[in-house]
Amino acid sequence: TAEGPTATLLAGDEEGEGRLSVTAHQGSAVAQAEARFLVLQVKKAARGHKLLLEPVNRPEEPWRSRWAPSRSVIEYNIGHANYIQAKLRGKKNLLRYVALLVAKELVLHNFSGVPQPLVLERMVEVVSALQQRL
Repeated sequence: TAEGPTATLLAGDEEGEGRLSVTAHQGSAVAQAEARFLVLQVKKAARGHKLLLEPVNRPEEPWRSRWAPSRSVIEYNIGHANYIQAKLRGKKNLLRYVALLVAKELVLHNFSGVPQPLVLERMVEVVSALQQRL
């Protein structure tokens, strides 16, 4: 819906990729823009908690992501050089990078105590599933 200079897009219940095109007119001037987006359902993480992501700026610290169990939040370090490089390469690369961090934290959280080769197999499984969605 559009009301004056503001427009609202209401996504449906189905997951999928969308594309929004906008054309603005003012006098004889015309401007156009297009954006692609993903509609994803919010799902519960293991043990009935919502999966929440929180950016934390800690450029002096070496971690990329970490699980904060007291708040059920995955923190990701926006000050890390890998995050900054992914952001500079564009939104698609940034989304892939953050998806990898989420996969790492989910696997570590859900498969603690499992032998390393099996943990790595689960990591590949989760990353493969994420790549199909991106």
